[in-house]
Amino acid sequence: MAVIGGTDYSSIAVDMANASLQMQSASQEVWDSVYTIVLLQLVIPEVDLLNYFYAAYQVVFQGTGTSLLIPPIRILQRHVVANSVYADPSAYIRNVVPGGQVPEEFSMLSAQAGYTLDADVIE
Repeated sequence: MAVIGGTDYSSIAVDMANASLQMQSASQEVWDSVYTIVLLQLVIPEVDLLNYFYAAYQVVFQGTGTSLLIPPIRILQRHVVANSVYADPSAYIRNVVPGGQVPEEFSMLSAQAGYTLDADVIE
């Protein structure tokens, strides 16, 4: 059976966790812009800007939300279970991934993908 190596798995877990956190930050930054416009309390700038900035927020929030990360993580976990001797991703992480742990953000994404990780494999 050919299965992804522990070092590569760990790298992907860290990258996906970081991507998730950056996506959350991006939507917050755009929301802050919307809020600034609302606080202007000047009719013309608010009318001119609010709809466009709110539309941008919706695109960022919905278009780059962390839900886009769920399918690749589901496939990664499915790959590990199908192609290794381990019955679940937690056992794989515990026995193959250097350090035996993944970032908490990755564990939350993994749970959303249908693969809840054991507490001992979460940083």
